[in-house]
Amino acid sequence: MRGQQLMPGVVAYNAALSACGRAGRWQQALSILAEMPKVKVDPDTVTLNAAIQACGQGPCWELALALLSELRPRGLEADVISYSSAISACDWRWSLALLDEMVLVQLEPNAVTYAAAVSACGRGQCWQATPC
Repeated sequence: MRGQQLMPGVVAYNAALSACGRAGRWQQALSILAEMPKVKVDPDTVTLNAAIQACGQGPCWELALALLSELRPRGLEADVISYSSAISACDWRWSLALLDEMVLVQLEPNAVTYAAAVSACGRGQCWQATPC
């Protein structure tokens, strides 16, 4: 046993990414995400969701959208959390576009999703654009 090194798995990386997001440390979250392939840990949907949420805590909504678009090429499926997190990160136009995209990919928005979209519209002072 001595000399063996335990390597963190995807759950540990997901926890670290979530902690970075809660602390507003989106750059560190992206560094952790970039480290995963180097140590042969495959990100999962939860991983990307945590990274999207972390980017939403910073000024980088474009990165949140890029991470959302990376799910499918990685063989992962976006879920309601993926979209809700990206919607939270974006301005009102992108938020409403993502709501439309959810319908196209047959994902049912939930109360969190709609609240995130309403919040984005409020930040942009665009209440008339909020879907009813």
